Amino acid sequence: PPANFSLTTSTLTANFTDSSSDSDGSIASRSWNFGDGSTSTATNPSHTYASAGTYTVSLTVTDDDGATNSTSKSVTVSSGGGSCTPSGTTLCNGSQVSGLSAAKGKWTSTYKLVVPAGASNLKFSIAGGTGDADMYVRLGSAPTTTSYNCRPYLSGNNETCTFAAPTAGTYYVRVRAYSAFSGVTLSTSFTP
Repeated sequence: PPANFSLTTSTLTANFTDSSSDSDGSIASRSWNFGDGSTSTATNPSHTYASAGTYTVSLTVTDDDGATNSTSKSVTVSSGGGSCTPSGTTLCNGSQVSGLSAAKGKWTSTYKLVVPAGASNLKFSIAGGTGDADMYVRLGSAPTTTSYNCRPYLSGNNETCTFAAPTAGTYYVRVRAYSAFSGVTLSTSFTP
């Protein structure tokens, strides 16, 4: 019986669909090996990997006559928010933007980060450089001096906004110069 399967991925989870066939009978059993030490005998299993990477997944099928056949495919999973690619002002999980600067009373560009449902431990932080920068974070639209979800408002440039159980959506972050600053790094991260 020719063994075959297809797969889709979403962050660290891979979903497998068995498409094996047997011309003179039926598939009696299946044995999946997910390449990380885990196995399954389900027809269309789903497997969540512990860490990002590329794994070799093998499927062995046995038909009602006892004949077997195997096939293998590579699956690549990532811990990021799917197929996010950082560009311009679009941030991804784990992004860093360095060299931020602004004159007193001015804002940096507005950066945005899409946070998926089920994410946790969302964190925005700024650090380094000189001057006094203030970070503002807001869900749904760009923050202002009077409308924001988080504004640490500390002296210096080391500030962090943490959301333990964030609402899914697009978060906007920008940095305002309490006094002129330069060389500041903005970092983002979350657990998918």
